[in-house]
Amino acid sequence: MSVKTVGVAVEQTAYHFDKPFDYILPDYLDCENIVGRRVLVPFGKGSAERIGMVIYENALDKAPENLKRVTDVLDREPVLSAEFIKLGKYLSEQTFSPLYDCYKAFLPSGLNIRRSSRYFAAKGSFDLSSFSRPIMRIYRLLEENPKGLTREELLCQEGISPESLSKGVRDGLLIKQEDARQGVSDATVRTVRLCEGYDLSSQKLTEKQRRVVNFLADTGAATVKEICYFTGVGESVVKNAEKKGLLEIYDDEVYRTPEVLSGQSERITLSKEQQAAFDTFGGMLDSQKAGCGLLYGVTGSGKTKVYLELIEKTLKMGRQAIVMVPEISLTPQVLAAFKGRFGDLVAVFHSRLSMGERLDEWKRVKRGEAKIAVGTRSAVFAPFDRLGLIVMDEEQEHTYKSEASPRFHARDAARFRAAENGALLLLCSATPSVESFA
Repeated sequence: MSVKTVGVAVEQTAYHFDKPFDYILPDYLDCENIVGRRVLVPFGKGSAERIGMVIYENALDKAPENLKRVTDVLDREPVLSAEFIKLGKYLSEQTFSPLYDCYKAFLPSGLNIRRSSRYFAAKGSFDLSSFSRPIMRIYRLLEENPKGLTREELLCQEGISPESLSKGVRDGLLIKQEDARQGVSDATVRTVRLCEGYDLSSQKLTEKQRRVVNFLADTGAATVKEICYFTGVGESVVKNAEKKGLLEIYDDEVYRTPEVLSGQSERITLSKEQQAAFDTFGGMLDSQKAGCGLLYGVTGSGKTKVYLELIEKTLKMGRQAIVMVPEISLTPQVLAAFKGRFGDLVAVFHSRLSMGERLDEWKRVKRGEAKIAVGTRSAVFAPFDRLGLIVMDEEQEHTYKSEASPRFHARDAARFRAAENGALLLLCSATPSVESFA
């Protein structure tokens, strides 16, 4: 029987020894599409648990004896596609950054995994008098809290230090457990629907309960607040109907959509020069081959009109588009223009969004509900699978260069993605950079 092993890019590694590390994937964790998911793995001599990204898998007849095992799989489905696995390797080589740092940059901050340590009292009989006073105090606190206490909860107690926690674990008196959780949870709302095969004839319903059942029979599903508002009943009526087996209350995921003013969609008429530019780049789009072009024109010459028409053409081809603009240019008026023309097909990425809003916009793109990503530098990593057009407005701006690890330039990442997807990269500027103009 073959053994499945996975290559993992591990967090907190220095570039000079950074590489994919092989681990055995235990049978009880074996799952389809493991590549692109984050895992928890033991790392180093002390086997401290760290987070890593699976970037390949192998099936071996016999695994090396010294190979460690994956502790846990942290994602229910892959968060990175094969394209982003390749892009991460490319950026790591270009920017001399650790692999995991590159993969982490592709994900919204709300999707980052937060780790915390929880301590428990070890079971058994111990001679507490042989331990120091702080360790004895920790042990008694944990005995009083069988569900354990976090590192932060213990350290806020007087006289307890990180050293005493570490020594208690080494001496076997304390048990340390690592928890890994997503940084921002999904937004949900309590929703109600009728149970399948419900039988009204076998139930004696009050008038209020009957109003709730009839309302759900018409609507299919509704939130608890909507039911209370439209039927004039209290929450207790809904809960009592659930106890009778008529209703099912469940958590339904909702999006935290950023507030963007919607502008008016105006019909665009291209001038002779604009039409010539559109025809040139439209032909490149039709070829569905990777290409790069420079839309060069003075301020006010109508470059935006040209790439708006190109986006429209891209959508009609069944493909998706990314539009990057500098932070200073991403005004409410710019976003309103896109929303006014393309509506809910637009996902927005910029620093003024909350972590939850960024996470939900990323999910809308990944699930195919949004076809256009508009934003700053980070929009280049929008997880589209049929990318046809990447627009980089004011491409000469220095804000497209990341100042944090990995120190990539959005133009380089855009070129890579265009090549992988057979897409058109359109650089737009009134004052292009020297290399783009050349």
